[in-house]
Amino acid sequence: MGLKEWWKGLWSPEIEEDEPSFDDVEAETKKELEERYSDSMAEDLASALEDLDDDEETTPEVVEAVEVSPQIDIGDASADDLLEEEDLVSHYDVDVADEIDVEKADSHFISAQIEGDISISVEEE
Repeated sequence: MGLKEWWKGLWSPEIEEDEPSFDDVEAETKKELEERYSDSMAEDLASALEDLDDDEETTPEVVEAVEVSPQIDIGDASADDLLEEEDLVSHYDVDVADEIDVEKADSHFISAQIEGDISISVEEE
């Protein structure tokens, strides 16, 4: 620092800027966040309304049905069974049931007895 700057410093006071208080910073930040949120919500609402007003309807994608493999019990199979050459058995009708009469489907429960902790009898409604 030279003599000239020192001499100037004697007559020109330093100006200190006031540091904003915590409350001022908090109020300013709160206002900014409210504006951002409001803008974001307005954009989302406009986008949703635009989608609802869209005349073009989208059709759901058609998914092709997949064949389900039958449930087979292979508990008795061994590795030697793979070496035998015999006709394969079709298990596609394993889970197929005959037509069920809904009126009589629970008729086997009529003669059931209640055993256990129930102290009162259950009546049919």
